[in-house]
Amino acid sequence: MKKVLFATTALIATAGFASADVTLTGNGYMGILDTEDNGTQLVQNVDIYVRMSGATDNGLTFSAGVDLKNNETYGTNGKGTTSGYNVSGLATAGTGANNALNNSNIFSSSGSWVSVSGGFGTLTLGDTDGAIDKRTTEVHRIWGFDLEQWLGYVDNADANNILRYDYTFGDIGFSASYADTDDAFGVGFSWSGDLGSVMASFGLGYETSDINGNILAVSAGIDFDGFGLRTAYWVGSDGDTREQLDYSAQYSANGLTVGANFRDNLNSSTDTWMIFVTYDLGGGASLFAHTGEANPILAGNNTNTGGIQTVSAAGIALKF
Repeated sequence: MKKVLFATTALIATAGFASADVTLTGNGYMGILDTEDNGTQLVQNVDIYVRMSGATDNGLTFSAGVDLKNNETYGTNGKGTTSGYNVSGLATAGTGANNALNNSNIFSSSGSWVSVSGGFGTLTLGDTDGAIDKRTTEVHRIWGFDLEQWLGYVDNADANNILRYDYTFGDIGFSASYADTDDAFGVGFSWSGDLGSVMASFGLGYETSDINGNILAVSAGIDFDGFGLRTAYWVGSDGDTREQLDYSAQYSANGLTVGANFRDNLNSSTDTWMIFVTYDLGGGASLFAHTGEANPILAGNNTNTGGIQTVSAAGIALKF
C-alpha cells in the first residue's frame, strides 16, 4: 500500500518533542451490486485513513488515527440516491460501527482512536475493537461493498468509547477491554505459531455486560500451501440465547484467490453464505466478485424486507 508522508519532523521545533510521522492511506472501489430487494445498482466508495505516530524521549511510543469512511453512493434506477447497507448472519441487525454505513456521499468521520505503548503493553482508547474482536479471528471474506459478511462476533455499540489494554508475550496475546456505554467488560487470549509446514492460530474471548448480556467466542485457523481453513463458534445471551458456528475455506495462487464462508445460526433459519473470487492486478488494484445469501438492510428505505436474500456484486477495489 502506498503512503503519503505529510510530516516527519514537524514537531522538533519544541524542545522535548521527538519527531512524528503522519501518513495518509485510502481505499476505493466501484462496481455493480445486485440484491433481491433493490435490484441492480452502480456503487462507488472512497475511504481515507489518517495515521499519526511519535515517540517520547524516554522510549514510550504513541499513535492516533482518524477514519473518514463509509462514503458510499448507491444509484437507484438511475436516480443517484445514496443509502447504506447492513449485513448480519443474525436475525437482528447489529449496531456496531462496522455494521452501519452512513447515508451520505460526502466524507464523514466514523471514528478515531489514540494509543500509548511501552514495556507495560499498549493502551488504546476510542473507536477500536473490544477484547473478543481483537483476539478472535473471523472467517475468510473479501473487501468490497461491505456485503461480504464483514462482521465480528461482537458488534459492540460503543463506537468511539472503548478502552482496551494489549500485551504480547511470545506467541501469546492478551487483551482486556471496557466500554461504558453498555458497561461491558471483556478479556481475550490468542495464540499463533509455525507448526512446520502449517501456520496455526487460536483465539478465545469472553465479554459480560449489564445491558447486552454475556458472550463467549472461540476461533481457530490453519494455513498451508496456499490453502486456508477457519472456524469460529460463539454463544451469547441478552435475554435469549444466541448461538452461531462459522467456517470458511480459501485458496490463493498466482494472484488469484477463491473462497467461501458459511455462517450457521443455530437458533434460527438465518444462515448465510458467500462464494467469492479476487484477482490481484498489482499496484494495489484488484478485481473482485461474490455471490451468496445474506441479510442486506437498506438504511433509509423502509420498503426492504430485511430478510435473507441473494446478494451479488462485482467490481474493482483500489488501495492507496
